[in-house]
Amino acid sequence: MRLIWLKSFLLVALTSVPLAAGGCKAFDETLLETQGPSCDLKLPPERPTDTAAADDGETYFWALRELRIDQREGRWRDIGYDLDGLCTGLDDPRVECRPPSSSAPLEEDGVRGTDNALGRSFVPALLLAYEDLEIELRAFQTRGVGVTLIQLEDWNGEDDDSQVTAVLSQSVFGTSMDPGEFDEWSISGSMLRIDGEVWPFPNWDGNDIWWARDDNFLGADPTRPRVRDDNAYVSDRTIVMALQDRFPIIFGGDERATQFLLTDATATIKIAPDNQTVESMTIAGRFSVNDVLSTLGSAGFCPGTEDYQLTERLLELAADIRSVRGSGGEGAMCDAVSVGIIYENGVRARFGGVAEGLGIPNHCAEMPDGGTDGGTDGGTDGGSMDGGMTDSGVADSGAADSGVVDSGVADSGVADAGVSDSGAGDSSAAADAGTTMDSSAADGG
Repeated sequence: MRLIWLKSFLLVALTSVPLAAGGCKAFDETLLETQGPSCDLKLPPERPTDTAAADDGETYFWALRELRIDQREGRWRDIGYDLDGLCTGLDDPRVECRPPSSSAPLEEDGVRGTDNALGRSFVPALLLAYEDLEIELRAFQTRGVGVTLIQLEDWNGEDDDSQVTAVLSQSVFGTSMDPGEFDEWSISGSMLRIDGEVWPFPNWDGNDIWWARDDNFLGADPTRPRVRDDNAYVSDRTIVMALQDRFPIIFGGDERATQFLLTDATATIKIAPDNQTVESMTIAGRFSVNDVLSTLGSAGFCPGTEDYQLTERLLELAADIRSVRGSGGEGAMCDAVSVGIIYENGVRARFGGVAEGLGIPNHCAEMPDGGTDGGTDGGTDGGSMDGGMTDSGVADSGAADSGVVDSGVADSGVADAGVSDSGAGDSSAAADAGTTMDSSAADGG
């Protein structure tokens, strides 16, 4: 059934090529121009210049959930930011690279040049195959698994601050009660067990305690985060931070999961006036086609299968950007998909420490060539596997381990990312999904 849906979507994509005025072909080499944009580009807010107030001395910590996967019905248009400096569309068809496929439709940007081919072209096909994907991911997050954690230091506590330190990690689990020291944890059905004892899921009331994945920190040392930007800033209560290239952002649980390995990525986090909640977090970046393909094994799309080949064809149609910023131009082929994703809710939290996270499921492990390892380490270690799960090791990707990057992102105000909420429900409702997970990632749940 999944294969039929993918074939249907591919057929629609191939037969729905819009033509610009005058009937030009799907791609014209003369469109590769680099003059200024034809609209007011949607970019993260500018760095403020006048922030005289001193650091308030507090460390802020938030947990974010309600990931928006379903960007159909035009939602994709306002999720993300402009990445290529162009407002591509019928009125201004200029692009930064030529598509891999001559059958690719003309590129179309969203609001004010927003680049989000993931939401426009790729996610609709994914949701045809996995209609309940967003519901599953939100259920995991409501239980405390795979939640994005943001830590903020050196902030003056006011609307604007020209330099702060921001850290991003992902949770192993969260709970409303402090378990203290522990050796093992697992989630089975509607129960969180720590050292064999049942513990409650998070209440999402601002008092929960969270443990982050140990592979988000160098040597599992909580003082050495891999994604840390000490040149981030706050503008109009929005944190703007740069993310380390190809840092794995993992979505899902033990049976079905995926990860994003973005380059040129920026995260913006809108803090509510009370400092206790987060209104939304947007992540925008470039997802290399090769990196997308390397992660398909975790969703059961294995090299050599028709599913995999159809997905590869869809990526050829969706690719709209270069994986390396500034490398476009005449003769340059698009080798990446632009990405915009959003979290729609976040609350204050307490940091409990680090723990071993779930590995990435590898549904291709029994393929003759060993399949892929979901891309967690670039597929080079052969993957020590048990119960169909890969090791949870995350590649360093060759970047500096301190992860300190310059988040000097330019210009313009952040647009209101308010999109409708499908309502993940409370933790008791989410627990009914009955998925089994184990922190060792070795027993297959």
